[in-house]
Amino acid sequence: MVRTGGAVETHAVPRQGPEWDWVLAIAPGFDLEGRTLAEYLDWITRETGWRVEYAEPAIARDASTIVLHGSITGLRPDQTPLAVLPTCGLRHRLTDGTLTIERQAGAAGPS
Repeated sequence: MVRTGGAVETHAVPRQGPEWDWVLAIAPGFDLEGRTLAEYLDWITRETGWRVEYAEPAIARDASTIVLHGSITGLRPDQTPLAVLPTCGLRHRLTDGTLTIERQAGAAGPS
C-alpha cells in the first residue's frame, strides 16, 4: 500500500481465501472429456494454488490411467472436486490448501 506522502507499507497475502475469489471466477475452463485424472489434478492445482496429496500411493499411480468423461463447464475450479472425484470412486478433504485424495468407502482401484 502506498500512503499519501509516499510511505509504502507491505504485508503478507494468504495463498487462499476470499481475496482470491475473483481469480477462481475468471479461471480458464478445463475440457474434462477423455483427459486423465492426473491432468485434471494438475489443472486444479494450477488454478487454485492447492497442493494435492494422496491418501495411498496406489491412487497416485492410478491417476494417470483413470480417464474422465463428462463436463465441468460452468463450475469454478474449487467446485469441481465434488463433481469429478466421486465418478472415480474417490473423495477429498481440503485442509489448509491441501487437497487430500482418498478412496470412497468400499471403492476398489482400477483393475
